[in-house]
Amino acid sequence: LLHYVRSVLEDRKGNLWIGNNPEADGRYRPLVVGRGDARFERDDARSLAESAVGHQLSPAGVSAYWTKRALGFALGHPVPWAKLTLRKVRLALSAGEVCDTDALEAYSDDSIFLYALGYVANFGTLAALAALGLALSWSLRHSRWLFPAMLFTLAISLVIFFVAGRYRAPLAPLL
Repeated sequence: LLHYVRSVLEDRKGNLWIGNNPEADGRYRPLVVGRGDARFERDDARSLAESAVGHQLSPAGVSAYWTKRALGFALGHPVPWAKLTLRKVRLALSAGEVCDTDALEAYSDDSIFLYALGYVANFGTLAALAALGLALSWSLRHSRWLFPAMLFTLAISLVIFFVAGRYRAPLAPLL
């Protein structure tokens, strides 16, 4: 578990900064405008970090640079960071998809079933039903804690960075 947490916090592409900076809106925004492709992210993160510090960095050094910047924003500007975090929570629980590389809406144009399903069984409906289920089963929380714990852990890991439909998808089966 410690290894996993460390690897998440030591992302080497600046994802923590992407989701936690003064211009962030809770969604993915590339470090370099127009280069929001996975092929460029690692090199862009390294290049920007090395330019800022004035020397070459190891992958861990690049991670440390971006982590320090993100934590600096959060600690130095707690109110804007808290507002940003609440926005990410709203995005994570919203009915609509936060598109990045793929979206259900793209397929629903060609499928009446998916189109109708999008209005009834969207993520917002699932989240509301899950909240109701958690409330109704509160008295059983000591024996049935695994799914809520998994749900909470996945949701927190999403909100720590930024919200995207493909990162939110693993929550759906738990909901």
